[in-house]
Amino acid sequence: MSSFVIEGGYKLSGEITPQGAKNEALEVICAVLLTSEKVTIHNIPDILDVNNLIQLLRDMNVKVEHPSADTYTFQADDIDLDYLKTDDFLRKSASLRGSVMIVGPLVARFGKAMIPKPGGDKIGRRRLDTHFVGIQKLGACFSYDAERQLYEIEACRLKGAEVIAKKYNCTFKNLLTGFKYIGELITNLESEGRASDFVMGFEESYGYLAGTHARDKDAVVGSMLICEMAAYYKTKNMNLVDVMNSLYEEFGFYANVVESYTFEGASGMEKMASIMDNLRANPPKEIAGMKVLSISDYKTSVINYADSDNTDRIDLPKSNVLEFSLVDSNKVIVRPSGTEPKIKAYVTAVGADRNSADALADKLVSSANEFMK
Repeated sequence: MSSFVIEGGYKLSGEITPQGAKNEALEVICAVLLTSEKVTIHNIPDILDVNNLIQLLRDMNVKVEHPSADTYTFQADDIDLDYLKTDDFLRKSASLRGSVMIVGPLVARFGKAMIPKPGGDKIGRRRLDTHFVGIQKLGACFSYDAERQLYEIEACRLKGAEVIAKKYNCTFKNLLTGFKYIGELITNLESEGRASDFVMGFEESYGYLAGTHARDKDAVVGSMLICEMAAYYKTKNMNLVDVMNSLYEEFGFYANVVESYTFEGASGMEKMASIMDNLRANPPKEIAGMKVLSISDYKTSVINYADSDNTDRIDLPKSNVLEFSLVDSNKVIVRPSGTEPKIKAYVTAVGADRNSADALADKLVSSANEFMK
């Protein structure tokens, strides 16, 4: 067996180039998943864990080039998310503890990720819950498949317009249904000298408000915005249907349905209260065959997660509303009407195309119908 003999008493001189640190390199390499642009990283150390991560990215269909000894380029413009479901991915990522760091970029960009229980060395205790809880606090839902030892992560509170706002670095605020809440937001911004920060507001059903001149939905301004859009996109040789389809192609096909259930008379009011109480006492674990990842109860101001004891607070006025967040960014919201003897179910269904989104919306509505019996 070869050995090194070290003797003291000799003056050291010369220059060295420090090699890149492994842990920092793993973090930076995972960050390339955040963009479709080509990214060049220098001073990457030639270490097994780093090389394994780079190969894992290749397997995910990230384009990787190696122009020099410590330099790589990455381009994640065509990631194969289906590869995350394969046994090959599970096996490779389970042996690489640093693979847990792909979760944040994947959830931020694509709204979902999968990761097995990471492996690595067994020296000391390396906590993963702080990493997972941090991502959960940003709006992700975790579920754990004990049989496959697999974590599934969904951006369960990142929906539709919020995803688009995120792309353009705009702040998106969820409020209770009703333009009085949007009006309060505008008034608060005005009191802080930030009225110009308000771009537009809208509600789950129909109604838009742009500008701070009013505190209720404004169909006149909404119509003018549509005309302005039509004129702008005509210069791009696109009509509004083309624009909507391009949004669907980029962000997914969203089908939104509002279903109303009428309960007349005093007995109807009792029935409505009973339905809401039962949904709280016996919340569904699945809706239309899809797992419920989290339940947001706006009456108690608490978000409960299906596979975790962690909870989050809802910083909104209390209201008799239940929101069920499902896998793949689908959701069902149930609330009694404030002005009519009705319970309303707001359904959001996401599909690969319009037909699949519409078909899924029909299934979710059918499940909501069962709630009302």
